[in-house]
Amino acid sequence: MLVVQGIAREADASLFGTFCDPVVVRAGRRTRSCGQLPPLKRIFVGYGIFAPEEQIDSAWNKLSWRLWIDGQSVSLSRFGNSDRRLLGFAPAGYRDVVLREWAVILAGAQGRHSIRYRTRLPQGVIDTTWRFTVARA
Repeated sequence: MLVVQGIAREADASLFGTFCDPVVVRAGRRTRSCGQLPPLKRIFVGYGIFAPEEQIDSAWNKLSWRLWIDGQSVSLSRFGNSDRRLLGFAPAGYRDVVLREWAVILAGAQGRHSIRYRTRLPQGVIDTTWRFTVARA
């Protein structure tokens, strides 16, 4: 498996939203099980935050991020990030928001994996691990 730079539309599917619940709004540590994914060549695993367009830059700049894939630390600064507009996003009270997420894709993943993001916010630390299995082709 390779960890490569890429945005959601460049992948076969997105881990978050499609297979795993991505929305975490309270500080704390948690683990979520996502079950089995079909065989996919490229899985988008970028994670981020959402905010109204006029607030996304200031919100993003207040955070620090860490990522581990299968227990191995990943340097997020190598990947960069991208923005997507979400219209009527339910977790934002059905308002339009911008989702800023890290540009990270898993290429050739098979078997059991874990993705862990730790985000340090002004109000605390959100530390979430998602566990999933990718079916073999």
